Amino acid sequence: MTSKPGWVRFGLQARVLILALGVSLPALVIVGWLSLRGISQARDAAVNQSEVTLLAQAERTLQERALDKAELYDRTLLNIQRQVQAVTEVAVQSFSTPRDQLPPPRIQLFWLTGEGAVANPPDELRTTLSQAQRAADALISQVSINPLISLGYLATENGVSVFNDSTIVTKLPEGFDATTRPWYTAAVEKRGPIWTKAYVDAVTKQLNISAAAPVYISGRLIGVVGMDVLLTTIQSDVLRLSEDTSGYAFVMDNVGNIIVRPELDIGSTRWDETFKTDNLFANPDPGLLMIAERVSQQQSGVQRLQLDGGDRYLAYAPMETTGWVVGLVLPIDEVVAPARTAGLAIQTKQDQLRNDLIVAFLITCGFVVALASGLASTIIRPLRKLDESARRIASGQLDQQLLVRRDDEIGRLSSSFNQMSVALREKVDALETNAQQMAAINETSNELKRLRSLSAVLEQIPGLLCKHLGFDRAVLYLVRDQHLEVVAVSFGDGHDELGAQFIQATLAEPITLDSSTIEAGVIRSRQAVIVDNPWDHPQVVQRKQAVSQSDSYIQAPIIGREHVLGLISADFYLQRRPVTVQDASLLLNFADMVGLTIENAFSFQNLEDLVAQRTTELREALDRAQAADRLKSQFLASVSHELRTPLNAIIGFSTVLLDELTPSLEEAQREDLETINNNGRYLLDLINDILDMARIEAGRITLHREPTNLLPVVASAVDMLRALTNNKPVTMRVDVSPDLPLLDADPTRLRQILINLLSNALKFTDRGQIVVRAVRRIVHSATPIGAHQLTPGDWIVVSVQDTGIGMDAEALTNLFQEFRQVHAGARGIIGSGLGLSITRRLIVLHEGELWVDSKPGVGSTFSFAIATAAIAVPVESAAQ
Repeated sequence: MTSKPGWVRFGLQARVLILALGVSLPALVIVGWLSLRGISQARDAAVNQSEVTLLAQAERTLQERALDKAELYDRTLLNIQRQVQAVTEVAVQSFSTPRDQLPPPRIQLFWLTGEGAVANPPDELRTTLSQAQRAADALISQVSINPLISLGYLATENGVSVFNDSTIVTKLPEGFDATTRPWYTAAVEKRGPIWTKAYVDAVTKQLNISAAAPVYISGRLIGVVGMDVLLTTIQSDVLRLSEDTSGYAFVMDNVGNIIVRPELDIGSTRWDETFKTDNLFANPDPGLLMIAERVSQQQSGVQRLQLDGGDRYLAYAPMETTGWVVGLVLPIDEVVAPARTAGLAIQTKQDQLRNDLIVAFLITCGFVVALASGLASTIIRPLRKLDESARRIASGQLDQQLLVRRDDEIGRLSSSFNQMSVALREKVDALETNAQQMAAINETSNELKRLRSLSAVLEQIPGLLCKHLGFDRAVLYLVRDQHLEVVAVSFGDGHDELGAQFIQATLAEPITLDSSTIEAGVIRSRQAVIVDNPWDHPQVVQRKQAVSQSDSYIQAPIIGREHVLGLISADFYLQRRPVTVQDASLLLNFADMVGLTIENAFSFQNLEDLVAQRTTELREALDRAQAADRLKSQFLASVSHELRTPLNAIIGFSTVLLDELTPSLEEAQREDLETINNNGRYLLDLINDILDMARIEAGRITLHREPTNLLPVVASAVDMLRALTNNKPVTMRVDVSPDLPLLDADPTRLRQILINLLSNALKFTDRGQIVVRAVRRIVHSATPIGAHQLTPGDWIVVSVQDTGIGMDAEALTNLFQEFRQVHAGARGIIGSGLGLSITRRLIVLHEGELWVDSKPGVGSTFSFAIATAAIAVPVESAAQ
């Protein structure tokens, strides 16, 4: 074979190489371009979605922080205002004290307008100074418990000014006149508590705001009490934001005048000049004008606008006490900075990747297509996942996590994304936890509202606190007679005895409100306390601590609408973990709810006491009515007794005339005598019934109970009334065994009972029969006899059964009422309507029972049961 020249071989290889490059190079360029474009689009999408998510989260967070700041600042100002009011009340008492009851003034520097610092007052001001010094003592006490207050003072109309720190008077400038200061003039003008705008303090030459209240006695102005708060203290203590942000907080009034903001200084303003501040709404920005309108309506919100030379978020929330507004300003750049930083990092890596692709293209064109495809696949896939996860986070799915399989730029970007997702989820979890706690407090409130008894409310509070808010043990104290008393505890299941020991230990060593204990301090300061060293704390009652064995607990005051009602203490004894500031905040919220609940329960109990008082009054009225009824009965008995004598005479004389003069009397005369005799007997029976009823009601009837044989009594009653059946087709029959045991009864009254029942049966029976039966019943448990339940006992049951007209259910309801006769009007029967009522009462006096079974058209059966006088037989015999 003839070999070809080398240049020919080289040229062929070059052409193949050029052909390969011509085929692969466009694909390589296209793939590279598509990869870079896909990376750029994914980066832009991720950055945009992250910015949107962060901005939305920032708006919510900023609004919540503004509301929290407003509430915190409002509580702070309200507490200071309450302290001022407390000193004002002391001042009123002091200036109302007669001169001869005042101690002489102490040797102490005070400020006298026109004189300056004075130690010895003129004679005409000695009384004023003594009264003012008592108020100064209250100022010292109030200022010492609140670190936000820099100075407290009292200035009177006659020029006397005292301070909680008497050395202040040596620092006051010449010509200082308290009555011309902003806090004095504003309080006098309003005639009530006020908060001033910022002004230059005469001593510190710093900006202050002051809480002040006038002191009036009988409409006469005595002076003004005030307390100063330095703006620097508010800025660092109340309005401070986190150190990692350039945002700031400020306070303005409802027309936009700035009261407090960072770097607010006096400039060239003197102490005796009015400090002029900026007005936020002087800016014509439409967003600020909209905020001004909402602020005037005491609304809250978040607005994005141009402020301080940049794009800012402004969150605002009103304060209820002063009507001021708390505002938070946060630059937009700080909100979206994490997303933009991530975007720059992606762009940097993108540029580096492009250079790598160029180098790879120059090194080997043969592998460009495969390398570009693989690289594009390797890069675009995680970025697409990053984009998809970012979109899911934006839609609210915060549990997104990317799988990191390598430690390169994409892997680090994925790790950063995972960290961002975890941080967002933690923030949301914290918000959800707070919402759950508020829901638990609300649920507890609803459970307590369903309880109407104050004791039940107090008893349930510790248990519900542990049940709904996760504490292990809780103790409820209430203020009673200058003491703190434990009213309820919850030490968990199986620890009731320990709870009882704790109550006993507390009662053995009562806690007074003026003591140095932690509990008394909580009541006085109205602030929650975390005790994490109870074994070594000098203010802990060790007798109580020895029972509880707690290593860490919280105590929070329970405040009603005006007064401190008590406190609640809680710990995590069983979980063995210390308490935190978040736990204290949760317990404070619970205590606020409990305060209102207890006051409502107090009000409801007072209403119940009023109802009980009215019930007692009604009961007393009922007793008086019953006494009057007894007097009526006694009167009827007396009158009936007096009527019996002439009636007996009438009956006796008419009977004698009928017996002895009948042959010589004319028919008309005899009928008149019979009418007199019959009506006399009827009236005598009626009077006897009334007399018996009156004696029973007056409690003057006495039974002579003795062992009584029933059969002779029944026979006597039947024989007496048998003659009344001569004109009727009615037979009377006795079905009583002579072997029945003796009854424990009064024979006379027993005969009266039978006569009344037999007479009643004869009245309403036109034909048929009337049967008197008697049986012995030994009852060990309630046993039905007809429609009646016979109670346990050894009874003789006597029944009078007739075949008369009977009664319906409605008639049975009125059967035993006095002066009521069933069917009397329909049948023309005349009677007193007292027979059955007397019968029932006589049976009750025998400790017996009376009942009736009746059906219309069939007849009636009256039954009564009276105990035997014999010894009760054994159960076996009764069963036989």
